[in-house]
Amino acid sequence: MEWEKIVIALIGSALTALMWLKDRQKRKAELERINLENEKLQIEIARLHEEKADISVKLSFIDRIMDIPFFNELAHSINRIFKATKADRFLILIAKNGSKEFNLVTVVFEQHKNDEYKINAIRRYRNVDISEDMHYKQMLRNAERKGVQELDTSTMPNCLLKQFYLEEKVTHSKVRFLLRKPIDAKNDFVVFSSLATHNPVPFSIREKVFVKTEYEGTIIPALKEVVN
Repeated sequence: MEWEKIVIALIGSALTALMWLKDRQKRKAELERINLENEKLQIEIARLHEEKADISVKLSFIDRIMDIPFFNELAHSINRIFKATKADRFLILIAKNGSKEFNLVTVVFEQHKNDEYKINAIRRYRNVDISEDMHYKQMLRNAERKGVQELDTSTMPNCLLKQFYLEEKVTHSKVRFLLRKPIDAKNDFVVFSSLATHNPVPFSIREKVFVKTEYEGTIIPALKEVVN
């Protein structure tokens, strides 16, 4: 009958339209997946480029501080501090700051008075993530603004740095801002040092004056000269 042919034709058309719609939705979903994967890939590429730039800056900085005349001058100054004060560990750390706040901190130089509390800080503290540690980040900001932060492990707020100090048995430290240098139009790398002791007695006024003299007279000027 004629109406049966019409119904069959309508059903066929509906099935064709349904298949076309499903195919269209499938292709749209696939396109969205490809776009999302491409977006993730672009983000990863950007991250790798940024990481490569960071590594390049760090390696360049390490090469410069390993310059023999500067290295010898730095080592002699630190040894004078060790001899005249209760300090027994010296570290140089770098962090990136600019379009993003301090997120990663890396130790690039270390010197110890003796082997009693010696650690491989360069290997242990490489790209330490402090993005969620507001106390650590605020301490670095304060060190740059004021020049130095004096820390007593026993009274520090609970943070990553305190946990490190407790594990290492560090009792007191002086975190000092050394310099800031541009990486690119948006970012700088910032250099700090950490002078620490495992002695339960805090640094005396005489010791603080001696340390300040060594920094201002030798360490900071020499570092600025070799980096700039």
